[in-house]
Amino acid sequence: MEIRTTLILALVLVVSGLRAQEVASLNSDDVTVWPASNKHGNDFIETTPDEQLTFTYYSPDEEKLSLPVRASVESTWGKEIAQYYALFESVYIYEEQPVAGDPNVVLRIRKPRIYKSIKGIENYLRKELKKEACSMSGASQQIKQILKIGIAAISEDSEWFEKQLKKQKSKNEEIALYNKIVLINI
Repeated sequence: MEIRTTLILALVLVVSGLRAQEVASLNSDDVTVWPASNKHGNDFIETTPDEQLTFTYYSPDEEKLSLPVRASVESTWGKEIAQYYALFESVYIYEEQPVAGDPNVVLRIRKPRIYKSIKGIENYLRKELKKEACSMSGASQQIKQILKIGIAAISEDSEWFEKQLKKQKSKNEEIALYNKIVLINI
């Protein structure tokens, strides 16, 4: 039993080391990556409105975009964004059975701050489109990028980013925060 545990731990260390090497080997001439916090747990950076802050996440796998889509999302944003939205919901929402044998199922949300933020931004952009305050192409590009970030953030350490989202007072400020994130395609 101890040998099996040792082998599994060694495998985990090798895989995590390979991932760290991939990230380190990326060309970072134009990308500045800030760590979420220092060793004392305090925020590393105090941001000002004119500072550029960049987060780095791995881009979602676009081969998984074959999920069934909701008609209401497709009618507003089109099929491609509706597929991203379906993937976003499938990775954030999961079912849980509270008690064994109980037929009731409870829906749970992973990383609720990011989930609610993206849902709120989608509703906000939809309202802006109705008021004709923004163009369809601009809003579509914006929501597509935000959905990609949401999908990528599910598998990353995003605690610091979630704290930053909590500090934002309006949807425009949240959108500006999402615009500072860089996605890496692997």
